[in-house]
Amino acid sequence: MTGSSDEATVAWLHDIIEDTPITSADLKAHGFKPRVVEAVEAITHLKGQNYDDYMDQVGRNPLAVTVKRYDLLDHVNHKAKGIYGQPDWEAPPVMQGHPKLPIYEKFLAYLKLVTIIGYVPVPQNVDLVPV
Repeated sequence: MTGSSDEATVAWLHDIIEDTPITSADLKAHGFKPRVVEAVEAITHLKGQNYDDYMDQVGRNPLAVTVKRYDLLDHVNHKAKGIYGQPDWEAPPVMQGHPKLPIYEKFLAYLKLVTIIGYVPVPQNVDLVPV
């Protein structure tokens, strides 16, 4: 991460709405900055929400993009051989054959695109992950 306090705060809170009874209203009531609350809302994957809609939701918030990229990179690099995106990378044992790995790879490719050119809708019918 770039080290901003807002990024660190969103990173700490990124699953709080998903995994606890805490709401964005609670975060606001506890004095978190609107920018932080908006990023936490953007990074929250709602029950039943499809991944393309979720990726689009994250892609619209630059702070959420940064934090989600690092979250996903942590998932695909933890105990992996090599570094994700490099030719020698090999998925960590826990992720090998996991149904979410292709989703994470697509999500990472999309977030990289958004980081480079800014928000774009999630491309439909386009393979974002090179074979």
